[in-house]
This record gives sequence, C-alpha cells and structure tokens, in this order.
Amino acid sequence: MGQMSLLGASLALLLLINTIEATVIICGGLHLNSDRYSESSEARADGEIYRLPPTVTPEMYTITLTPDYNEYATFIGEVEILVTGKTGGNNISLHYDNMTIESRTVTDIDGTELQLVGDDYYDNITNIYTLTLSSGTFVPGKQYKINIKYSGYLLDDMAGFYRSSYTTANGEKK
Repeated sequence: MGQMSLLGASLALLLLINTIEATVIICGGLHLNSDRYSESSEARADGEIYRLPPTVTPEMYTITLTPDYNEYATFIGEVEILVTGKTGGNNISLHYDNMTIESRTVTDIDGTELQLVGDDYYDNITNIYTLTLSSGTFVPGKQYKINIKYSGYLLDDMAGFYRSSYTTANGEKK
C-alpha cells in the first residue's frame, strides 16, 4: 500500500461508494488502481522514483469530502491517516495531485503535536508530497496521526474525485 497514492486511492474509493460523508477505510482491504496512476513505466519520466519511502505504514484513513457544485465545481477535504512508524525516518511522503494543501499536522497517538519544518517539499513530476519533522524521528512501532486539510477542483478527467454527468431518457442533464 505504501507505493499507492494515499489521497488518490482514498478519493477514488469514496467516489465508488458514492458518499461525501466521513468514511473510514481499513488499509488491509484497499486495492485500487486509477488509470492515471497505472501508466506503464515507459510512459513515466526516466529515472524517477514513484514509490514512497517506507518510513511509516498506513493503517487507516478517515476522509471527509465536501463538493460545491457551483460553476467552478470545487471541493474541500480533510483526511486523517493513522500510521505506524516503520524505519525511524524523519519524514512522511504521500502522493497527491491537483489539490491545494490548506493545513497539515502530525501528532503522536497521545495527541502531542510534532513540529514540522516550515516548508514541505512537493515533486511535481512524481506527485510526491513530503512532510519533514523539524527534530526527531518516527519511532518504529509507534502510531501517529497525520491530518491534512485541502481543496481542489472537481475535474472531468475521471481520476481521483471528479465530476460526471449523464442525460436521462427525458433529455435532462444530471
């Protein structure tokens, strides 16, 4: 699961079950593959690494999406990811695309907020977003919560959380 787009896979699952309410996803049974992210390695940039580093293992996601179907078709979202430290590194990497991160926090399981460096790193070729602790490392076996609030546009490219329409037998567009 570590190499899969955390937000992208979660958003795709929400679309499949047709909900906008908070949803808890247990990682063990999650096996999705969006067309946009399943391109062959030949179609991707040579020499780029798309797999996420194994500093933590995701255990569970809680996701809330709130679409706004105005003329701009936007949404706001929030994800809380429960992870377990794996290798003792000082950063967490996630995949995401076409969203704006509004805020992010990392806390230990007891609720103590861990300080992050001021600027996160985003690689727009691999779509890897990296949060880095300002001091210390993730303790192997210890659980942490990552909370990210974000916003984006509901595009019509059939990837992630997207908009779609159909025409009824009466010619009405829905």
